[in-house]
Amino acid sequence: MSDNTAIRLVGALALSAGLGLAGNAQATLTWDFTGAGGDLSKTETFDDITSTAQVTAHAINTEEPPEPVLNQDGEGLGVDLSDSFDGSLSDPNGPDGTILPDEDQIDNRGDDEGIVFDFGSMMQFENISIASASGGILSEPDAFEIWGTNDSSVTGCTSGGLSCLTGVSTSLGSGSGDSMVDLTGMDSYQYLIATVPGGSGDDYRVASLEANQVPAPATLGLLGLGLAGMGLTRGRKRKS
Repeated sequence: MSDNTAIRLVGALALSAGLGLAGNAQATLTWDFTGAGGDLSKTETFDDITSTAQVTAHAINTEEPPEPVLNQDGEGLGVDLSDSFDGSLSDPNGPDGTILPDEDQIDNRGDDEGIVFDFGSMMQFENISIASASGGILSEPDAFEIWGTNDSSVTGCTSGGLSCLTGVSTSLGSGSGDSMVDLTGMDSYQYLIATVPGGSGDDYRVASLEANQVPAPATLGLLGLGLAGMGLTRGRKRKS
């Protein structure tokens, strides 16, 4: 076997392997969070609909206590503070008489809540589906905010208010009511955060999300090796 033939063969194999891995990595992954699980734990892992990838969801109360847990129903994932009241706006018997009890959704009734999704690696997000939860007390459209970050501290946020989440993150979108939030074209992140703006009266659930895995450096290396090998053989041919 000639040197050119060997180089061409190695290049072709590397290029083929790299393209195959890249193709698999770019397959869109979909997570459906609707179900009848009720109160879950503070942290839960969910398979995508093809059971080929997982995401870990963390329930966040930015002003613990109380400690939050995830809550799942037919509209998606929310956050439950276990009906623990502390005399603030979330207390139906509070000093101001305001009736804004905590919902089993992502809400800002007293403490600002959120869900942090940890994908374990960099992801290119496609979209996230928001369900304006039917159990809310107030009638106005429920506001949401979506953030992305690579800072792992967000999974352990227990104090500091919303800045505990948003201070180390990049805003990816916001809105109100039932929404499919388009996240295409955004930077890649490992953590996706669904939370609320300041204020009170907002409550919603995360119904689903879609994302693509970012190709690992090894995959890109195989593609580069393959292209370099093919280019080298063509260069040798021109010289001969």
